[in-house]
Amino acid sequence: MLCLYRSGRHSRVNAQKNLRIPDVSVVCGGFEAESQALTEPVVVIEILSPGNMRQTWANVWTYTTIPSVREIVVLQSLSIGAKLSGRQADGG
Repeated sequence: MLCLYRSGRHSRVNAQKNLRIPDVSVVCGGFEAESQALTEPVVVIEILSPGNMRQTWANVWTYTTIPSVREIVVLQSLSIGAKLSGRQADGG
């Protein structure tokens, strides 16, 4: 199971789950305020910086496996720019 943890929250290591902490994530609908995990994010935003470039792109590819994710935005930090990846109408 892949879960996204809410930004700014820290959690215990859980070997049963694949956990990622994006810079920003958006959900539609409700979620439990006490829960740290977001299991159905719709939009995920990552900020790409030189120190974490490899890890950020690894996370982006992982986010594509979450069925609820419709858009992934990667913001540049050293220049003005962004990359947008979106799911097609058929889910591809």
